[in-house]
Amino acid sequence: ALAIGLLDDPDRQRRCRAEWRPARDGSLLVIGAEGSGAHDALAVIAESAREQRAQLAVVPAALEDALAVLDELRAELDARSAAGVPIIVIPDIDALVAEAAERSPELLDAFDAVERRVRRAGGALVASSTAVVTARAGVIARFDCVLLLRSASVDDHRAAGGAVGEFDPDAPPGRGRWRGRAVQLISSPTTLPTARP
Repeated sequence: ALAIGLLDDPDRQRRCRAEWRPARDGSLLVIGAEGSGAHDALAVIAESAREQRAQLAVVPAALEDALAVLDELRAELDARSAAGVPIIVIPDIDALVAEAAERSPELLDAFDAVERRVRRAGGALVASSTAVVTARAGVIARFDCVLLLRSASVDDHRAAGGAVGEFDPDAPPGRGRWRGRAVQLISSPTTLPTARP
């Protein structure tokens, strides 16, 4: 289990550790507007993964680099040449898919190929997205669970699966919803690791 924050449990009048368990929860999409803490969430997850000696790879932001890294990861996972549970981090997946434009099917196929292999190895993908409405179709459906931070609009909030009554345009960074409950992310002492060259 990778710690991500503090979870409110009003039914039991307590707070508990919010965790993402890749083997149970599957791939994770962190959705949040600029300044909502989405990149901090990825940094916290990356730090937790490193502490547990997971194999961590951050996909680069540029399309050609991302495709090359995904191809390398697929080959490594096929060969099982790296030890540890693989966690693949994809910052701003919506921007990457938008940059791909007509090549987005190729990019999404590469994501799917890596995701299948990562899942077989007991790991998962984790990505961030600043918007759902403007992201190309099929991005959110590729993820098993969503950590929903402050959205840019009520439409984005709804499209990400949030209830209208839970939309808070003034939520501070790191405040959001996880598995149907309010969560506050752990403050990130570090930044997201450098993307794999």
